[in-house]
Amino acid sequence: MHIFLHIDANYGLELGLIASAETIEFIAHENCKALNIPFSSPEFKIKKNVLIAIIIRDGQTIIPDGKSSIKCNDKVIVITKIGGKYNTLNDIFM
Repeated sequence: MHIFLHIDANYGLELGLIASAETIEFIAHENCKALNIPFSSPEFKIKKNVLIAIIIRDGQTIIPDGKSSIKCNDKVIVITKIGGKYNTLNDIFM
């Protein structure tokens, strides 16, 4: 699959202009490493080539920014390179 992406460099996604990418949906459980940590915090560290694109909380769609954080039971939609081997939400964090 080829997707045209314009990515904000702040997210650290380095796929280029045309890349093979996939979306993955995770549910944030109580054991999530980054629960309640604002995205702009130095403690919030995601792996290279991962973008948290959307958070769905209580039926509301959130486009995350620096003030956003992941809450328990959120659906978290991630865009990453194909073959990233992310099986749980915790796998995207450093």
